[in-house]
Amino acid sequence: LSAIQQEASLDAGQPRTVAVSPDGGDVVVAHGPPAVISHFSLDSDGQLQSKGTKVLSGSDPEGYGIVFSPDGAKIAFASKRYDQYDLFVMPVEGGIPERITFAPTTEIPQDWSRKGDKILFSSRRLFDYPMSNQIQSVNADGGTPFRLTDFFAEEIAVSPDGKSYALAIGDNRFGRTGYRGSLQSDIWLWTPGSDPVQVTDHPGYDTDPMWGAD
Repeated sequence: LSAIQQEASLDAGQPRTVAVSPDGGDVVVAHGPPAVISHFSLDSDGQLQSKGTKVLSGSDPEGYGIVFSPDGAKIAFASKRYDQYDLFVMPVEGGIPERITFAPTTEIPQDWSRKGDKILFSSRRLFDYPMSNQIQSVNADGGTPFRLTDFFAEEIAVSPDGKSYALAIGDNRFGRTGYRGSLQSDIWLWTPGSDPVQVTDHPGYDTDPMWGAD
């Protein structure tokens, strides 16, 4: 990924997020400011092949938090073009980004449902700062979001069968260098209808949950 970021940064601003498509054949890099998305494919030798660079908006200061849809055809990302980070969706091959959320607070996409019909995102829309995020769900084509978790969580990843979730629960603000305490982020597993189960118990920050293919 560091090589991808180096290649992408030749033509755009500082790389902020790297996302790989579900089949491993496409790579998208978000830069900013200004917000630019670079699209690459990986050939059989693992070499980058540029598929173009897209400016999200001439006035958009930055965009990040890219997640691919399960079929790899679309990406969801966060953009600050309307003062707060909102969710947007656009085709990987290019097009006009569609705004999905409109709340006056930061909202960052985390994952898609396995069917690709919903986007899961972190938000403080019910309890704004200094409270922690909760996970919300919204239709991929827009609509009224609903709260997926009734507990605080910063990140979420949907299991391959779509029935369970891996979450990062706790403070994941890395600026708190050297902090050790009960607010530290750990990884938890959760199946709706039951209580979350803690998986990691480390004095450092455990973040970015993900699942293996099997």
